[in-house]
Amino acid sequence: RGFGPAKNGVGIPFELLNHNKKSLVVDLKKPGGSDVIKKLAETADIVLESSKPGTSERLGVSYEDLQPVNPRLIYCSISGFGQNGPYRNLGGVDIVAQAMGGLMGITGIPGGPPVKISLPITDIGCGMWATIGILSALAAREHTGRGQRIDSALLDTPIAWSFWEASRYFGLGEKPQPLGSSHRNVAPYRAFKCADGRYIVIGAASQPLWEKLCQAMSALSLLEDARFKTPPLRVDNRSALEPLLEPLFLKKTSAAWLDILNQAGVPCGPVKSYEEAINDPQVKMRDIVTPIEHTKAGSLTLLNVPVYLSDTPRGKLDQAPALGEHSVGVLESGGFTKDAIQRLLAEKVITQTNT
Repeated sequence: RGFGPAKNGVGIPFELLNHNKKSLVVDLKKPGGSDVIKKLAETADIVLESSKPGTSERLGVSYEDLQPVNPRLIYCSISGFGQNGPYRNLGGVDIVAQAMGGLMGITGIPGGPPVKISLPITDIGCGMWATIGILSALAAREHTGRGQRIDSALLDTPIAWSFWEASRYFGLGEKPQPLGSSHRNVAPYRAFKCADGRYIVIGAASQPLWEKLCQAMSALSLLEDARFKTPPLRVDNRSALEPLLEPLFLKKTSAAWLDILNQAGVPCGPVKSYEEAINDPQVKMRDIVTPIEHTKAGSLTLLNVPVYLSDTPRGKLDQAPALGEHSVGVLESGGFTKDAIQRLLAEKVITQTNT
């Protein structure tokens, strides 16, 4: 909540990550705190926790604590390194997972320092893997009637996504290195600078696309060059191929090349700034960038879920909750009596924030 930038005291990153959620505050270190969670678990489908391994056990809200009250419960744990192994007790954050997962070692310019991908890709990716696990467990429960525990780790995420690197490491014994914007198994497939100083990317990912590229660029001699006859040869001779293409792209502006290559059917696109991307007409048409009115911050712009279902329209975006804003309401829907809720409030086991 405290991460900036902020508007009228409202943390914008928190709003972007937590819109449309409800907030319940339970002090698990107070007597009765874990009992609140256990009662809520009786009717829950899914419990998600992201503490260090062993923390939920110590607080009395582990899978082993909750599964007896609801055998259909699906319990997902997200951590830096997983629930087992020599690193299980270490804290994990995105940059550590990017570094230890090999991602920073293959990202950046050849010969340059390690580079972190700007987006928190292991944080987000781990959450996506967790979601896939939860959906798989829900599907399995339809057949077994039982829930199960899911273990998702930040470190696993870049490893699981590294299929191009794995293909060369395990298939050829090659140690992957940074390649800038180039593709490990395809060439040419990277960014090129044009006459106006702007960069465009091309993806000649097949033999027909390579031929279209050479024809569109009036570079027919490259089609006859024995070094570039096949896709594997173009990858093996990337260091010879790319310097031949670079001066060709410098002959025309980025707009001119994009027009030529699009007409030829070669996958291509401009390298845009974040501001350009967020204001692109295609992005606007997809309704990912969505304005809302926040009761405290005023006008805010949030990012919507980029998934579109034919029969289930996305709901309206709402602001993120204040800490403990829905504590009483959540307990009421969970079957707690008014007297029980008042007792928990008086004993400060739960906290209700009035907005």
